[in-house]
Amino acid sequence: MLAASAIHLAVAADGSLWVGGTQNIRRSIGGAPLSDGYIAKLDPAGHVIRGIEVARNRDNTIADIAVLPSGDAVIVGREDDASWLARISGDGEIVWEKTFGNYGDSAQN
Repeated sequence: MLAASAIHLAVAADGSLWVGGTQNIRRSIGGAPLSDGYIAKLDPAGHVIRGIEVARNRDNTIADIAVLPSGDAVIVGREDDASWLARISGDGEIVWEKTFGNYGDSAQN
């Protein structure tokens, strides 16, 4: 099954847009859910500047996006049974990412 959904949006001070969602929703051979999260940055005219795929052969989803005054975006979502948090530079590079919750309350990465 191939499905895509772009359901999260944040607007930067310069008018650019950050869009995030889930794509490639499918099941593994063993029946486990798999999906890829994606994040795209668009210029004020709606042209895609950057696209980032969060794909690790797991169940990845984007839940929300916030834009910082610097123009960087903070993305929160799920990666399997853990919460996932990342900071993406205005240039579309992952500055850092963390997962929380898959081993008790300890932070990973």
